[in-house]
Amino acid sequence: NYGNLLWFANEVNRGSTAINAELICDITANDNLIAANGSVTEAPEYIWTPIGNATNYYTGKFDGKGHTISGLYVKSTTDAYVGLFGYVRNAEISNVGVEDSYFDGAVYAGAVYAGGICGYGVSITITNCYSTGEVRSSGSKSYVGGICGYILGIPGSPVTITNCYNIGEVSGSGDYVGGVCGSSSSDCVISN
Repeated sequence: NYGNLLWFANEVNRGSTAINAELICDITANDNLIAANGSVTEAPEYIWTPIGNATNYYTGKFDGKGHTISGLYVKSTTDAYVGLFGYVRNAEISNVGVEDSYFDGAVYAGAVYAGGICGYGVSITITNCYSTGEVRSSGSKSYVGGICGYILGIPGSPVTITNCYNIGEVSGSGDYVGGVCGSSSSDCVISN
């Protein structure tokens, strides 16, 4: 349930970065977060804190087992890494759909990394994932993508994104905005 997901996020963000997870059911944080006309509930009951940050980035394996996570809401003025996952490195994320969610990485200064699955990923593997929510940023330097905001591959340890898609709205200031990925370095492979 959502309480279990919060526990998992808190454990990672406090330093247990390599723990693994499998979903056994669909999870909903806030019901009907995005209305049919595209408007977003500005006072949702639950505010999401992404899994992983610049201090404690996620390094484990997360398998959604074909389930969905919906109703996540982030409108941050302090966190540069926004998504279901904020900052991930050498991690594997698979088989999860993020639906009816809203991620806004509008920080005051510096770069912003926002994505439906992850904001910032280094040497990661994302497989069979999708996003149907809204991802945006009004930061001065924004990397915004439906799946990932920014991905960085390291020689010998590339990024692979396979069989993923986004059908949600993606918007941001600056040049780094994309339906799947806002920006990527070398050693990144996006397929299907």
